[in-house]
Amino acid sequence: VMSFTTLFANDELLNAKISIDAEDAKVSSIIATMAKLSGCNIVLALETENDDKESSTEKQITIHLKDVPIEQALSLVVKSVGLSYRLIGEKTFLVGDRARINEEIGERSYIVHLNYVDVEKVVKAFEIIPGECVAIEGQNALLIHANPGTFAEISKKIEQIDVPQKQIEIQARLIE
Repeated sequence: VMSFTTLFANDELLNAKISIDAEDAKVSSIIATMAKLSGCNIVLALETENDDKESSTEKQITIHLKDVPIEQALSLVVKSVGLSYRLIGEKTFLVGDRARINEEIGERSYIVHLNYVDVEKVVKAFEIIPGECVAIEGQNALLIHANPGTFAEISKKIEQIDVPQKQIEIQARLIE
């Protein structure tokens, strides 16, 4: 049983929010429906154990999401079945086995030192995005394992939030 609705919050495609309810549905069916609802392109590369479509086994999941941005919804679905994804261009997602996607996109590790924001807050904020962010103990720094495109996105977001807080200086003089 599957039911769906679409809610476009902004004109931007990736901010399109979707609602989806599915019980014991195949991952490929859910992803195809998510692509239709959001207007995004989603390429699913799954290896099946048998070439016979009738007898091949595909993972099934139950999902209930309401007004969730497409990238976050896709992330939840693919991670729940042990897959990974990558955003290619402005509106195309590649979904498949983590090792194969990493091999294709050239993931590597980067270290980013933070100046003004707490590293634990940044790690928590970046949990839903592709790639992996880990706090480096004893330093206010992140170890980021991602592809160059994702790293550029993460870097841009870090630049936006890692800014000094506005402060006010008050001087007082006692005059007799």
